[in-house]
Amino acid sequence: TVGDAVELLVSEVVTNSVRHARSERFELRLVRTDVLLCEVSDEDPALPVLVEAAEDDLYGRGLRVVSRLAREWGTSRSVRGKTVWFELSLPGR
Repeated sequence: TVGDAVELLVSEVVTNSVRHARSERFELRLVRTDVLLCEVSDEDPALPVLVEAAEDDLYGRGLRVVSRLAREWGTSRSVRGKTVWFELSLPGR
């Protein structure tokens, strides 16, 4: 369901922010229009990198999951750090 996809993808981008950002502050923003837009902003200017994880790697799959399930996704730098975002199509829209 869309709810399951939202839960998984939000979990992935928030976990990346908590794990890799230089501070403990992050912001989650959800906007519903004809799609669901999710943005996670933190104070680390380093943009995440899409990597190939080996079968036995414990980390490195999060953005692959986002790239496969989201309609679109991306990153942008800001004055205070960066934002990672994704869009999900909503049923019936």
